[in-house]
Amino acid sequence: MISVAIGMAMTLGLFGIYLNARSGAAGTDADAAIADSGRHALAVVGRALRQAGYLRQAHHDDSWAVMPDAGFRSFDACLGGYEDVGAATPVCRNADGEPDSFRVFHAVDITETAGGPTFRTVAVDAARGRGVDCMGDEVPLPAAPETANFSVENRYFIQTHPRTGLRELYCRGGAEGRTQPVVEGVEDMVLRFAVDWADDAGGVRDMSADTLMRADEVPASAWSWSEMNGSNASVRSRRVLAVEVCLLVRSPVPEPGLERTYVDCRGATRTDRDGVARQAFRATIGARNHVGGS
Repeated sequence: MISVAIGMAMTLGLFGIYLNARSGAAGTDADAAIADSGRHALAVVGRALRQAGYLRQAHHDDSWAVMPDAGFRSFDACLGGYEDVGAATPVCRNADGEPDSFRVFHAVDITETAGGPTFRTVAVDAARGRGVDCMGDEVPLPAAPETANFSVENRYFIQTHPRTGLRELYCRGGAEGRTQPVVEGVEDMVLRFAVDWADDAGGVRDMSADTLMRADEVPASAWSWSEMNGSNASVRSRRVLAVEVCLLVRSPVPEPGLERTYVDCRGATRTDRDGVARQAFRATIGARNHVGGS
């Protein structure tokens, strides 16, 4: 009996060691999966925002001219997402505490030919195609290529997957209006915008951020390209200079008994006991295509 008791004690001890090792391994696997998803999600969002405002360049008389039209909007965002993501002109929900959404506008890859003073004659390079949206669908040809950009609009937002019931990062492509998830496990997206709102001495903008705003606080005019100052009307810029992005990412598989404390994208400290590990990933992304001449 003494031998049996000793054997049982040893077995229980070894079983406890096994459970601790298994729990530690599960936590390590969860951390690795979250890190992979978080890096990928930031890369997807960062690439989209850096494309915002890319316009055609045309060669004429050995000079290059970038042509953002006055009032051109290269990207904008909604606090709390869209009322209807498929609407022609989406309406912001302005729901504080819900994931934000954004859309980007940019031209796609084409071949240019000199077209005189208007720089508008274009030709499609068949070898390179005419560019695709975030779903990989080819961007339709403009009705009048000589007067229009080969442009696309993509919308990024958080939505619950109908099969899994879990939130994911989605994109709606502007070519055919198709929507699908692009990164799984993204539960929240919070955006803040660095804005050059104040004019400086002499009414000239210095292109440095004066304030950090939520999407609902950014005035409509700040999204659009406008003259930097009255004395140099050939230079246009938008007032939104950069985007501060935070994505909350979850582990793909719940682990019973796993408990994690973390700080979410809204600055709140949370402790979840649902067996799911979560982590917030942050990055500041500059508006790369920011200044242009007309």
